[in-house]
Amino acid sequence: MSLKWPGKPISTLSPGKRYSLFTVANKLFPTSFLVKIIAFFLWTSPILFNFLKEHYEIDSIVMCGLLTASIVGGIPTAIVYLITLVRAPSIRKHHELIHSQQPGGVHEAMDAQKSYGIAMDDSLDE
Repeated sequence: MSLKWPGKPISTLSPGKRYSLFTVANKLFPTSFLVKIIAFFLWTSPILFNFLKEHYEIDSIVMCGLLTASIVGGIPTAIVYLITLVRAPSIRKHHELIHSQQPGGVHEAMDAQKSYGIAMDDSLDE
């Protein structure tokens, strides 16, 4: 799974401070993975629409459509954000490790790794 790298890299604020996990999760939110999950949910949305219409007896097609759309958009977004939030400590540690090893900072390290085709992941956890 590839991560979406922001235009401005995440680096430490000052030597003793760190970004919060919510900031890391927001900046490195994997939108390509979210699109794949939403596409799967869209594929199953007619089944969900019929299930809501029959079992919950929602008569309005508009209301059933809005409920289906909110489920198709909301549940995958929440799942992917929670997964990213769980991975945020290791991502932050990885970025701090790169920042401490590279004199040019995280941005040059990411450019160098992208140019060589090396995927940046959280495999440096110990």
